[in-house]
Amino acid sequence: MSVMEMPYQLLVAESDLIVLGKVKSIEQSVAGERHARAKVLEVWKGNATDEVVFLASPAWTCDISEAEPGETSVLFLKHRRSGPPEITHAGRGRMPLRMVGKESYATLWSEVVLPPTTPLIPGPAPEYPFIRSVELDVLKNLIERAHASWPLKWE
Repeated sequence: MSVMEMPYQLLVAESDLIVLGKVKSIEQSVAGERHARAKVLEVWKGNATDEVVFLASPAWTCDISEAEPGETSVLFLKHRRSGPPEITHAGRGRMPLRMVGKESYATLWSEVVLPPTTPLIPGPAPEYPFIRSVELDVLKNLIERAHASWPLKWE
């Protein structure tokens, strides 16, 4: 089993909450799951909140869900039957930020499909060509347009 490509519009549609958040801590649950606690810096979809707790450990083999204390990420989260929300699309809905020059870039995996005209840069690890980055403001604009145009309108 593997993770299929998903158009970013569907990632937006399947997420109950999309935030820009800074991870404050990681906690181990009684069930052995890792839960991340993040300060919400901006809400891009969903109800306004100051803090969010989410599942930061994989649920199956190809799931890359994780979080690191101190990181700032765009987080696409969806509710589960029980426990805190999970990162959408087997962890591909976690897009850590990095600085390139004076600009913030969100790092994403190739399974998240952006419009072909979207300017992307490699990295942060060039040896992994399936991981690339998009300027944060460009990503925010794409997300806002996708959310505003529901039902999906493919680009």
